[in-house]
Amino acid sequence: MSNDDNVSPYGLTFTQIEASLGQKVIVHLKNGEIIDDGFLYNVDPVTLTVLLLKEGSGEGENVYKDSPPRKFKIIAIMQSIMESLEEHEQNQTKVKTGGAQDSIPKEKLDSLVTTRIHDFVNTSERMKARKRDVISFFEANRIQVIHTPEDPIIHVMDRAHISPPYVPDSILCDNEIMLKRVKDLILRIPLVY
Repeated sequence: MSNDDNVSPYGLTFTQIEASLGQKVIVHLKNGEIIDDGFLYNVDPVTLTVLLLKEGSGEGENVYKDSPPRKFKIIAIMQSIMESLEEHEQNQTKVKTGGAQDSIPKEKLDSLVTTRIHDFVNTSERMKARKRDVISFFEANRIQVIHTPEDPIIHVMDRAHISPPYVPDSILCDNEIMLKRVKDLILRIPLVY
């Protein structure tokens, strides 16, 4: 049996999974829920986590002519909660619904999720806005912060240091108690992307 014939726990060979990239798929969860509105982006070969692209809320401009809107989000579904993965009936019958997007060409998949990477550069407007939100939140809670427009790092009481993208994993602090408190505060600030 070749590697291509190895069947994943989802009942599909890895060749079938590769052929299904960009296609609509149906995911059956162990709790009985069904996710049937996502495009298969990838399957992690080690953890077998399924990554789906789902259309997000709001209207985005099209990246390509006749392509779906730019506003996509990636949904990760871990193997431990999945019952099965199957191709959508629309893929099998090759019926085009006209209004709905039935598949995304493989060569366009990565461009749909990487078009916003510039938002996470330290000098982007989105990162500047996030930095302002964090500073405002800490100051509103009467916590001393030191910051400058040139330095992307926010220094909290000269002990904790928050780097872009200003999330709990981007905090450096030697004091575990202070680290936990700063992380708890960061978690209370909504992420707006």
